Amino acid sequence: LYGGSGHYMLGDFDGRKFTPETNELRFDYGNCFYASQTFSNAPAGRRVQIAWATIETPGMPFNMSMLFPVELSLHSTDKGIRMFACPVPEIENIYGRKYSWSDIDLEPGQDLLSDIEGELFDIEAEFDSGGSETFGITVNGLTISYSSKSHILTCGEEQVSLKPQDGHIRLRLLVDRLSLELFANKGEIYMP
Repeated sequence: LYGGSGHYMLGDFDGRKFTPETNELRFDYGNCFYASQTFSNAPAGRRVQIAWATIETPGMPFNMSMLFPVELSLHSTDKGIRMFACPVPEIENIYGRKYSWSDIDLEPGQDLLSDIEGELFDIEAEFDSGGSETFGITVNGLTISYSSKSHILTCGEEQVSLKPQDGHIRLRLLVDRLSLELFANKGEIYMP
């Protein structure tokens, strides 16, 4: 059972009555998620969600915006079954250029993206969680960091507990002119 607030419960629905098997679970860990809507008849039986981003837009002829459509799915985790969110694959239809790096040992302050210009990005990064006590990335002045010691993912003022998967932390960032949407460990954490 999923509410527009982004909170949900797992349970059984017999067609008339929902019987919860969990307490209310948190879905998003960001600071601008509101009034989400889902669509059940997306191609291939997917459940697609789009939410309202409560982001101030001074000087613009509109107020706030929509977040990027995400596909919702259920996955087994060490905490039980949880809802994951990943950007819909149709995002690839609007890609421009692609840049790729692999097997790089980064030095503090090293900027791989210093020669890349633009406003809209889909960034995927995978970090070896044992390689450093703290690591992360800064985009448009917003720092996303992970503490290998405390297992805390931080984006701006928001924080969430996140354990490595196979010794790695995977981050995906959708960067727009007004927002940044963070997906960690293949959608386990969604932080718009």
